[in-house]
Amino acid sequence: NVHQVSKKLLFFESRFSLAFLSPAPILPGRKANLDSLVTSKFQVKNLHELTAEQNTDLWLTVQKVNSVLQENYESTAFTIEVKDGVNSQLFINVIPRKHGDLPVNDVIYR
Repeated sequence: NVHQVSKKLLFFESRFSLAFLSPAPILPGRKANLDSLVTSKFQVKNLHELTAEQNTDLWLTVQKVNSVLQENYESTAFTIEVKDGVNSQLFINVIPRKHGDLPVNDVIYR
């Protein structure tokens, strides 16, 4: 459950959403792990379970995380991935990228 992620990794909280640094980098070989997880404060498994207000807040949080990472860590691109219905909690990966960081651009997972 993403809500059980250490509070040390929590770096942003909105009315309905939380943003954490991912406990482990998704892309191998990173010097610092800037991969982030955004989730609802409510225990929901699927995106369709959110109210319109919760959904708007979730995506505004993703946008804010994207902006902060781009401004502060010189990311030139992002992979934004919705994990819906996979575990017991909906979450969105926000993965900072740079041109040429993978031999095949869309092959993030081994």
